[in-house]
Amino acid sequence: MLSKLLVILLFSFANLQSEKTSANSTIEYYCAPELEDAFSLLRKMPQVNTLIDKIQEDGPIHIELNHHISKKFEGYWSPDDRTIYITPNHSKASNITTILFEMHNALNVQTLDYYDSLAYNQQISRNKYIRAVEYWEYTNAKATADILNEGIKMGTLPQECHWHVFNNFEDHFDLQKSTGHSAFIGKMYDHLS
Repeated sequence: MLSKLLVILLFSFANLQSEKTSANSTIEYYCAPELEDAFSLLRKMPQVNTLIDKIQEDGPIHIELNHHISKKFEGYWSPDDRTIYITPNHSKASNITTILFEMHNALNVQTLDYYDSLAYNQQISRNKYIRAVEYWEYTNAKATADILNEGIKMGTLPQECHWHVFNNFEDHFDLQKSTGHSAFIGKMYDHLS
């Protein structure tokens, strides 16, 4: 049993990649081979490497294909295993956008943890929770769009990476309600409370 566990651990660590990005930082990550092209384009941008460094202050990150959760959304950050899960069968541009967005979610996960704690302790209403989480994701989407647009302008990222994010939160929130995203967040609230 112990030798089997050691083989599993060795295999897991063998797939971690380590790479110097600056004099003081090392990016340690695992990326599914199907997503490596998208991730390597992102890593050509210094601000993305800075973002990764900040995320890694809490440990290495992993980028995997999502084979076990609903395919309704293109990706999600799982803080429990420090993994960005990407739904398969999307374009490289979609993968780039989703990976970068989920990196912002990973960086700012403490805010989500705060709202989850309020929900768990029944210190926030369901509607206020949904609105707060949607606003959290909106600010992450705006930060993602800024980097994507800069990458497109620099010629590092393909034009298809352009991501339109509304300039005002209310329009964004209306869209999220119409797509079912807010209902999904409501289910998160129900589960927590």
